[in-house]
Amino acid sequence: MRYRVVDLSDPDAFAAECQRLLNYALKCEQFDTLVGIATGGAWMVDSLRPDQSRYSIATVACKRPNTKHKNRGRHFMHALPRWLADLLRLFEAWYQECAFERRQYKGRDPISLRRQIKIESESEAAIRKAERILILDDAIDTGETMHCVRLYLSELNPRVTLKTAVMTQTMKNPVAQPDFCLYRDALIRFPWSNDA
Repeated sequence: MRYRVVDLSDPDAFAAECQRLLNYALKCEQFDTLVGIATGGAWMVDSLRPDQSRYSIATVACKRPNTKHKNRGRHFMHALPRWLADLLRLFEAWYQECAFERRQYKGRDPISLRRQIKIESESEAAIRKAERILILDDAIDTGETMHCVRLYLSELNPRVTLKTAVMTQTMKNPVAQPDFCLYRDALIRFPWSNDA
């Protein structure tokens, strides 16, 4: 199995990695707006609080249909020994990638149109005024969420330049590749993770 588990459940360690990711992106581009995809991207934007005065801040929500089922196991996952939680993470990642590849192989469209994107009016106003947006999220797995958010933001503001930054890319061939990424093939335990 090619995956490894990286523990960033400590809020200070997480904030330091968020800053490292932003610095990495800023070496290549300048941005006027940061957009966090909830939940992970919103945590990331919040952890960059000292930098927030330099940027307009926006958040969008785009949830996968299975997220509510996954969150039901929070108490169970939190009680497991770390080694077992890591093993379950590795199995879930392997299973999800196999299912995604099978879905692509059969020629089905990998983009789920069942998602509903939710955005508050202040966030929408910031996006409409932006010229250069950095979209932040915790991870790209299939890339479906990032793809949907990019499409949505480009419809809200067709003249905007969009770049994406994530902590980790877990799958080899997501439908949306990140522009900036700190880890590849890493399953990260974040402060909000069910097993943190």
